[in-house]
Amino acid sequence: MRARPRSAYNVHGLSIWQLLAAKEVQKPKLHSQHFKKKSQSTVWNPPPMHLLKVNIDGDFFEKEKTGGWGFIVRDGDGHALLAGSGRLQAVQDALCAEAQAGLAALQALRTNGMLQCQREPDSLCLVNALQSEAYDNAPGGVFFMEMRDMIRFDFESVEVLYVPRSYNYVAHELARFSVGGDLDQFVIWTDPLPAFVIEYLGARLVASRS
Repeated sequence: MRARPRSAYNVHGLSIWQLLAAKEVQKPKLHSQHFKKKSQSTVWNPPPMHLLKVNIDGDFFEKEKTGGWGFIVRDGDGHALLAGSGRLQAVQDALCAEAQAGLAALQALRTNGMLQCQREPDSLCLVNALQSEAYDNAPGGVFFMEMRDMIRFDFESVEVLYVPRSYNYVAHELARFSVGGDLDQFVIWTDPLPAFVIEYLGARLVASRS
């Protein structure tokens, strides 16, 4: 059995693993996964009304080998329901930072019962790592395997869509925000989100539903 990575993730003084422990005893169910590449665009597009959209991003500093992550969750009307930001004291490479962003987002979604979503990383490598075992021996392999297991057993429906960086402005800013925080600590915000996160959202045009 693979050991789970134990990070210093805490919500209101409890580790994320404590918060999720009750869910681990539930009987796993096999759910659908969808991996797609999205066409180029410069604006955020809403998901189908029955899904939530999760934009994620990791930040990596090559010289210091540190980084951060951020994510934002919105519904079909563009309303932000959940956001997160965390600093990484030690990270091997940019893909590891992206992987930890993705894992943190999945954990927060699961904790809040948000089990149907679209995930939008701006890393094709991360998309490939979630749909195959090609990167399992990479430094971030344990994170990729953890995410695939979570998607398969803990979620009802997850679509993974590659998007360009322009889609991920808010998640990128949240990853940058985390760099000034405490080492290996993170914060999850629920609706209503802090004013500065709302400002990030306001800085991007939201595409109208067709």
